[in-house]
Amino acid sequence: MNRKNIVWIVIFVLTLIGLGVSIHLLQIDYNVHFQSGYTPECDFNETISCSKVAESEHAFLFGIPVASWGILGYLLVILYMLFNRKKEYLLSNLTIFYAIFSIGSLYWFLIAKIVLKAVCIYCNTTYFINWGVFALLVVWNIIYRKENKFCIITEVKRFFGFTVYQIPIYSIIVIVIVMFSYIYFPRQMERICKNTTCSGFGSCKVLYGKTECVCNKGYFTKDNECLNLNTLLDKTYPHGNFDSKNWKATAGSTLENAIEIELFSDYECPHCEKLEENLKKVLENYPNVRLVRREYPLDHNCHPLVKGTGKTFHLNACNAAYFAKCAGKLSNLFWQACGYLHHNRKSLSMDSLLSYSEMFGIDKKKMESCMKSDEVKEAVFQDIKLGLKHKIQGTPAFIVGGELYSGALSYEDIKEIITSLMESK
Repeated sequence: MNRKNIVWIVIFVLTLIGLGVSIHLLQIDYNVHFQSGYTPECDFNETISCSKVAESEHAFLFGIPVASWGILGYLLVILYMLFNRKKEYLLSNLTIFYAIFSIGSLYWFLIAKIVLKAVCIYCNTTYFINWGVFALLVVWNIIYRKENKFCIITEVKRFFGFTVYQIPIYSIIVIVIVMFSYIYFPRQMERICKNTTCSGFGSCKVLYGKTECVCNKGYFTKDNECLNLNTLLDKTYPHGNFDSKNWKATAGSTLENAIEIELFSDYECPHCEKLEENLKKVLENYPNVRLVRREYPLDHNCHPLVKGTGKTFHLNACNAAYFAKCAGKLSNLFWQACGYLHHNRKSLSMDSLLSYSEMFGIDKKKMESCMKSDEVKEAVFQDIKLGLKHKIQGTPAFIVGGELYSGALSYEDIKEIITSLMESK
């Protein structure tokens, strides 16, 4: 087998792998947007998270999931390689394909790294395939190309010199994938919107590939509903309590022999919200379980571990933690504030937090004074110290039965842990 055939096989196999990964990425996109409580297997923490990337507006290009564009590109390359396998110019033209793929990969890699501060393992797999194949093709063109000069005009002419029967096939592939992605995702979202009333206090809109309730003034969104403070009371943790003397938040059982879950959470962490929703279900179904919530903001402004790295991470997490404890201190509304802050994790600036205090019926000046007080800062710092004692490095994390668990565990996983502890007792 000559070198050209070996290179062809390597590129073809890598392209097939890229196609398979892109199909799986599209499946993850769909589940993240339409399957409630779904957590993909590639979600490990706040940084290594496929869902964080899928939830962003950058996961869509011209209203179509980026994964669909990946499927389209790899399919076209596969067909092109099959139709033109024996053509002398095949590898040169593939260089143009993969040059385009590599530029796009670099763009989305930087978006994830710099803007989203997240790593999507499957996305990165396609990026490395694209860069690797492009590098291989460049080396091939330099070392083994028979012609003396590489003329971009000649290559572009060859690139578009498809035979008559290839053009309609490529066109059909493009139309099918683009139209499917452009119609199916928005249609699905519109269908969900038709079934979403937003409690009559707002309207459902499709924003960046997700459905959200855009609420009337004086209402806010939670679980795709528009709520005011009174309706939120029915949607918080069962038996939620806040000990204002000790700045301690608990929920669930008040019995001394209750199984205690000690949670360490951060309001800017999307996985923390998912875990807390699952913990809430546990409290609802297991009356002998108690939750103790500790503030563990990954913010260099109050967390020594983050400050020691010299990096900035969750810039508003400390103030959000202060707000929640002050809401508990001033109005015994810690758990209501907890749920609201998690759901609005992208709007936790100081100005936003102070505007929320009015909605909670708390005087803005009193809230500001409380948030700047040494007492609340010391209370949050004591929570952080406790987390450091347990060697917690990221959120979410919780301790139950003396064991440390990290990540957004599912309800079934937590249920299994609780059941095992109950049986051992």
